[in-house]
Amino acid sequence: MTDRGTGLGLILAGVASIVAVVLLAVFFAVGGVFGHLNDAMNGVFAFLAGEAAWSMRRRIGQNAAILAMVGAVVGIVGSALVITETTGFILAGFVTSVGFGLIGPAVLAAAASYARDGIATGRLALLGRATGRLFLVSLLAAIPAAMRLDDMDTVPAWAWAPMVGWIGVYLTYPVWAITLGRRLRG
Repeated sequence: MTDRGTGLGLILAGVASIVAVVLLAVFFAVGGVFGHLNDAMNGVFAFLAGEAAWSMRRRIGQNAAILAMVGAVVGIVGSALVITETTGFILAGFVTSVGFGLIGPAVLAAAASYARDGIATGRLALLGRATGRLFLVSLLAAIPAAMRLDDMDTVPAWAWAPMVGWIGVYLTYPVWAITLGRRLRG
């Protein structure tokens, strides 16, 4: 894929993340269907972030791209778990977090590669590295997910630590991806 195509993929992933967080905010404000809409958009975002990583596979390496694609599938499964009410939102959130954690190496590799080429330097390079690291923190959610923790009242305090990764998903990734995407599109 061309840099222009990759740029569009990054922009779309960033926009999907923004839409997901807006839907979450609306859900907290008014409730209702907005929770499931947020869950669905998280799945869309996982797909688009995985696709963006795959489009950069020659730049970031096959392993990081494959991990990102696996992460996209895991993120979509996490969304499906809560939408279908197979699990509650806590366990589904842990599963989705693991999916985003698997996308983290691709974000780190892309940030490094585009910085080396002078395309994403300075603050944008720093933001990309921070975003990738925040995504990686989400991998810790594999522990509470494997334990099938799904009751908000009994989830131990330590199990919430991986949720720090959502700062990357909802805050830093959209800024990094949209900015980098716009640069790639020229």
